[in-house]
Amino acid sequence: MEIRHPSFVTPEFIHVLRCYEIALVCADTATPARAKSARAGEPESVSWPRLMDVTADFVYCRLHGSEQLYASGYDGKSLDEWAARVAAWARGSDAPGGEFASREPAPRRAGRDVYVYFDNDAKVRAPADAEGLIERGPSAARAAIACGELAVARTQRIVNSALIRVELVQGPILHS
Repeated sequence: MEIRHPSFVTPEFIHVLRCYEIALVCADTATPARAKSARAGEPESVSWPRLMDVTADFVYCRLHGSEQLYASGYDGKSLDEWAARVAAWARGSDAPGGEFASREPAPRRAGRDVYVYFDNDAKVRAPADAEGLIERGPSAARAAIACGELAVARTQRIVNSALIRVELVQGPILHS
C-alpha cells in the first residue's frame, strides 16, 4: 500500500498492516526540502510520507525521483544510502536511519525479498539509477529492480553471489 497523506503515519496503521501482512510501499519522492525548482510543464515536489516500516515478508520501494517528482535522478550518495537499506532489508533487518511510524521494529527474519522500482523516467533516468544501485551490490540481497516505462535490453549481473536481474521493459516487472 502506497500512502500519500500524513494521516497514515501512525503506529496503529503499521500494526494493522502487519496483522494482515500487507506491504507498506516505501515511496521516495521529491519533498519540498530536497526539490529543485521545476520548469514549466515539469512535475513539482510533493510531500508524501516516506516510511520504512516493514509490514510484510517482503519490501517494495518506489523511487519517484530525488529532487523532482518523476524526473530527477539519484546521485552516488543517495544510491549508497538506498543500497544500504536494500541490504539491511534483504538480511531481514530494518533500514538504517529510516523514517518509521512505529517504534516497534519489524519481526526479524533470515532474509526478505526486496523490490525496488525506479519510476523517475520522465527524463529517462530510471535505467541508469537501477544500474547504479546494482553496482553497489547489496550483500546477500535477493533484490529485483524494475525500471520505468522504457523498453530496452535485459541485463543480468552476479553481485556478491546473488543474481540480481533487471528487466527494462514496458511497465514494472518484478523478479528475484
